[in-house]
Amino acid sequence: MWPISPGVITPWRPLSFAIVGIAACSVSPEPLNFASATAASADEGASLSGSDENSGPGDSATAEGPVESTSIADASDDGPSATNCGNGVIDAGEDCDGTALGSAACADFGFEAGTLSCSAACAFATSGCFTCGDGMASGPEACDDADFAGASCMSEGFDGGSVACNPDCTLDVSACTRCGDGVIDRGEACDSSTPATSCIDEGFEGGEIACAADCSLDTTGCYACGDGVVGGPEACDCGGDGCTAPELGGNECTDLPSAAGPPFSGGELGCSAGCTFDTSACTVCGDGVANGNESCDGDDLGSDECVDLGWLGGGTLSCAAGCSYDDSQCIGPLCGSADAGVGPCPAECSWCDDGFCVFDCPGDIVDGGPCNGLDLVCPAGWPCRLSCGEAGCNDTSFTCSDGVCEVTCTGINACIGTTVDCGIQSCAATCDIFSDPQLACNDACECSPC
Repeated sequence: MWPISPGVITPWRPLSFAIVGIAACSVSPEPLNFASATAASADEGASLSGSDENSGPGDSATAEGPVESTSIADASDDGPSATNCGNGVIDAGEDCDGTALGSAACADFGFEAGTLSCSAACAFATSGCFTCGDGMASGPEACDDADFAGASCMSEGFDGGSVACNPDCTLDVSACTRCGDGVIDRGEACDSSTPATSCIDEGFEGGEIACAADCSLDTTGCYACGDGVVGGPEACDCGGDGCTAPELGGNECTDLPSAAGPPFSGGELGCSAGCTFDTSACTVCGDGVANGNESCDGDDLGSDECVDLGWLGGGTLSCAAGCSYDDSQCIGPLCGSADAGVGPCPAECSWCDDGFCVFDCPGDIVDGGPCNGLDLVCPAGWPCRLSCGEAGCNDTSFTCSDGVCEVTCTGINACIGTTVDCGIQSCAATCDIFSDPQLACNDACECSPC
């Protein structure tokens, strides 16, 4: 039996065929331990070759002669095997191996710069190569044209803004902003301190401009008369329209002193075109001048009398302490108010109209009228109106002892022989061109026939 030397393959043909077969079929074989493989086959080899008990260690022989140690790659005629990739030596069929790149560089592959590397398959890898300006951020490039590789102002520690790319493919953050750092960046109107601009520069008339928390201009301290916002020295600003409470600064007439010294007692506060208070409609009750919303002031009643207030009986009008009318001395009834001390419309009236008791006496030229020859009496306290149609109210008596009388004669032969007694109040007659009234009025009536 032949001793087997470590690392030497004995030239038994069956074993040699087995090794060649492994080399041909393996994709990524682990390195083989030739000594163990040979030792494992020693018994089988002994049956195929003769043994010499006198053979010395290290000697091996076959019928064909001695075989030197060889590599698996050399056992095939197909060129270098992939089992050599990773040994740091560029073997046949490999572009590179590990850090062994030969003389190759990124420039050989059309790139501008970068670091060429070797893949695990011993082929060149250009992922570390780059060309600034090709639109793809690669290698050490922070950006390339519009490719920012995910970078933004926020990722760079700013509050906002927009990043750009420099010609050398470095990131341009000059348009990024960081509000509050005291530096006015692009896109910021100001930063922390008082802005360099002013209210006047911004189109206002004056005021104090400030910097807002977001580094924009704060113009709430600016003012311009007519913009509807009270600001600066403006007392009010109604924007040319009717004033609202906020546009008057919450003020009313009673909040302001009058020319006489005391505050106004009432009225309606306005705002002038110059944004100052207009107190022309404000009032001071007791100054003897009826103005603003005062009805009167002292003896100043304007041109009003009792009859102007609807009191049909006249009387004496005066002014109360609150600058409102005192009509307690006016004589009723109050026109248009049937329940103002005189009660509902009396039954003897045909109807009541605007505070008058109406006697409706329509006539007929043939048959005469329903009121002819009647004695009609106006209810106490009421003004009365006698309405006579054609041939109506003939020989009719009409008495208004304490109220106003109105007689209307309309149509042919109306009011013939009609007598009117108005007592202490006034009387009035109205006729048309067709009527031929023959009215008899007492002296108190002062009523002239039409």
